[in-house]
Amino acid sequence: MTAIGVVTGLAAEAAVARRAGLAAEACGADPDRAGDVARGFADAGVRALVSFGTAGGLDPALEAGDVVLACEVAAPGGPFAARPGWRDRLLRRLPRARPGIVAGIDAIAATPAAKRALLDSTGAAAADMESHRVAAVACERGLAFLAVRAVADAADRALPAAAARAVRADGRVSVHAGLALLVRSPGTVPDLVRAGFAMRRALAALAPAAAALADEPWEDTP
Repeated sequence: MTAIGVVTGLAAEAAVARRAGLAAEACGADPDRAGDVARGFADAGVRALVSFGTAGGLDPALEAGDVVLACEVAAPGGPFAARPGWRDRLLRRLPRARPGIVAGIDAIAATPAAKRALLDSTGAAAADMESHRVAAVACERGLAFLAVRAVADAADRALPAAAARAVRADGRVSVHAGLALLVRSPGTVPDLVRAGFAMRRALAALAPAAAALADEPWEDTP
């Protein structure tokens, strides 16, 4: 077993990590399953856990494709700190990435208003549905932790329901579910197209982050 276990929401995010040689598993954007996947990695003997993938932007300065390396994860039961030396080395490898707080949430913040409320309450730069559960397991098991997140939907963008509801339990996107939602709400097509382009930018930004994770050891600094 590799020393690092990578937990993602989507299968496409896990594929990016695996191409860099990392052990990764998608949880289907399900917070409970994210914890289960993290515990599975811990039981298998990993020494570090990474929450990796896309996120909703909360900071208005962030655009699709911007990468956030968590200083900490804000969540009930937290905050959970990331391994600082590991994060700082990755920041040097990824000069366009930025440190910041990541908010862990159990339900999608799909609208600009919901994102503003989350920003006001947490001060977080971005939010996702896996990092807090992965961080909690790392804390329980005494493992190093890091969250690497690329913004997919900026703070001023709403996440289309068709995109949010079409994710299957294995992290893959159900085309049939998405089409059914579009039939009922055809006016959301432009928003869905924009969301697709933004997701592509975010996934592209994750590739160098995954390569840096594969190259940078976590052990030598607390």
